[in-house]
Amino acid sequence: DDGAACRQSVRSLPVVPTARSATGEPSEAEAVAPEVEVALQLIFATGSYVLGEALRLSGILSLFVAAIVMRHYGHYNLSPRARTSADVTLKALAQIADTAICFTLGLAPFSFRQRHEWDFALIGCSLGLTLATRALAVFPLLTLANWCLRSRVHAITWRMQLVVWFAGLRGAIAFSLAITLDETRWTYAPSIVTSTLVIILFTNLVVGPLTKPLLRVLDMADDPVPPPQSHGQPLLEGALHG
Repeated sequence: DDGAACRQSVRSLPVVPTARSATGEPSEAEAVAPEVEVALQLIFATGSYVLGEALRLSGILSLFVAAIVMRHYGHYNLSPRARTSADVTLKALAQIADTAICFTLGLAPFSFRQRHEWDFALIGCSLGLTLATRALAVFPLLTLANWCLRSRVHAITWRMQLVVWFAGLRGAIAFSLAITLDETRWTYAPSIVTSTLVIILFTNLVVGPLTKPLLRVLDMADDPVPPPQSHGQPLLEGALHG
C-alpha cells in the first residue's frame, strides 16, 4: 500500500552521520562560525532591550531577564570556540560598562544636570523599605531553598542568610532605572533620583565597610567556603547533545 511504500522510501534515504566528541560537544564540521554565534547572541540581547523600550517598558530589566535566560539556555549550546569568544568579549564589555557607571555614580552627586530635590521623608522611607523588602525576599527564599533544593551539608545557615541580607549593595541597575524617568511625565523624578543616590551611597559607604566586622561578629571571617552542590548537566544540554 501507499503507507508501506512511503516507509520504504524513507528507509532508503542516505543517512549522513555527524561526528561528535566524547563529551557530546559539536564537532568543527557541525559548529557554525564562532563569530556568527557570538553576533547572534549579542543581537538577541540587544533586541530584548530595544523591544522593551519600544513597548515603553523597562529596557534594562528586559535585558537583565534576557541575560539570565540566555546564560542558562543559550550559552551551553554554543560551540566551544564561540563559548570562549563570547566569555572574553562579554567580560571585556562588562568591565568597560562597570567602569563607566562607577565614574557616573561618583560624579552624580556633584555634577548631575537634573535638578536636585532632597525629600528626606522619601529618602528615609525608601531606605527602610529597601531593607524590609530585602529581608522579605532573602529569608523566606533561602529557607525554601534549604527545604527543597539543598542537602543538610550544603544548607544555607541563618548566619549566611543574615550576611546575604545585610551585604546587599545597590548600584548600577538602580541608578540606571532612576535616571531613565522622564521629568515631563513624572514630576517626582528628581526626588527619586536623589533618593536612589543616597541609598547607593549608604549601601556602598556604610553597609559595605561594615560587612567584614559583621562576619567577625558572626564568627564567619575564616570559615571555609562549602563546595558547590552539583545538579548534573545544564538544562537542555543532555537533550540537545545526547
